[in-house]
Amino acid sequence: MLTLFFSLALLLSGFIEVAFSVVNRKTMTLWSWSLASGMISFIFGVMLLVNPFVSMAALALCVGFAVLFRSIGGIILSINLKKKSIEKDLDAPILQLS
Repeated sequence: MLTLFFSLALLLSGFIEVAFSVVNRKTMTLWSWSLASGMISFIFGVMLLVNPFVSMAALALCVGFAVLFRSIGGIILSINLKKKSIEKDLDAPILQLS
């Protein structure tokens, strides 16, 4: 039951992340990292769903790698957002309260 939950969660999150990266590829600079992370999550989800008996033994490993790749993708996304925020703030006029 737990294996089925994780496989469906990884399938859904991978599909959503792939769709997000494809839709936003013109606005994101490193959209391919988001696409790769989504594809890896989706593939892990398929692997867990196709072979549930073997996946029970490898569930911790698959989930660990999925979390690792998601974390790396989140760090890269936050760095990109921070750079965009800094660039946007540099172009904005400075407001002074008197």
